[in-house]
Amino acid sequence: MKKLFIILLTTTALISFKSYAGPTGVSPHDPLVESYITISKLADSGNVNAIKNKIVIYSFLSAGQKDTVQALTNIKYEKLAMLKAVKIRKQ
Repeated sequence: MKKLFIILLTTTALISFKSYAGPTGVSPHDPLVESYITISKLADSGNVNAIKNKIVIYSFLSAGQKDTVQALTNIKYEKLAMLKAVKIRKQ
């Protein structure tokens, strides 16, 4: 009887833990996109190995990930352009 109770308790616990785990494969952060952004920052500073790795990582990105990277880099360049325009106006 004790064995049956222990088995029932453990299976109930496992099922309840799995129900709170959430959907699989859904993550707010994409590690490949984050690594591409990190390596692009290193490549912008002039690191030769980072430039080569940036090309390799970009080839592994899917179409959706490439769109995300393009949007993030466009935002970065728009901010830089705005800062340069403000500096020019101040002079």
